[in-house]
Amino acid sequence: MTTFEIRPAKPWHCGQMSRLLRREHHEAALRVGLDSRRGLRDIYGQSYYRRAWFIDGDLAGLGGVKGSLLSPSGFVWVALSQKATRYPKAIIQEARRQLDFLMQTHRELHTTIIGGDEAAKRLVIHLGFHVTDHGEGAAGYTRYGRKRLADFIDREPAIRIPFGKSFAVFMGYHAEMGDG
Repeated sequence: MTTFEIRPAKPWHCGQMSRLLRREHHEAALRVGLDSRRGLRDIYGQSYYRRAWFIDGDLAGLGGVKGSLLSPSGFVWVALSQKATRYPKAIIQEARRQLDFLMQTHRELHTTIIGGDEAAKRLVIHLGFHVTDHGEGAAGYTRYGRKRLADFIDREPAIRIPFGKSFAVFMGYHAEMGDG
């Protein structure tokens, strides 16, 4: 039986995770000129909340929240291993638990996705992140709503922030849920 465990992350997990990153995540980081190891270490150091996700005792994910515990908003970051992708339901369940916990002290959370990392885009859309509060860029809580948002991200150049040889899309998350 597969076991999943969340533990406080340690600095050495950044180096481990940089070697285990999903291929798409690693390639997206390279397109924008980021060194995965240094990027993880930097954001880890700027985060007040840091967690490591283990599958059967092996590091499979690393994430946290950058910002201040006292701020009404925070910047969420996550790095997953290739092994983690074999457990999509567990990823969604744990991510939702973490978001519920974080929303006890925050009014909103933010994250970015890098162009070309389709798995990251699908994950954050499925979790309820959005690019606008209303219309096609609003959060999608149904299959149709998620597809509408993904299509909007793909075709709307105004939401893309040029970054290296690619782009980033800034997304937000609020506790209230709609039916779009």
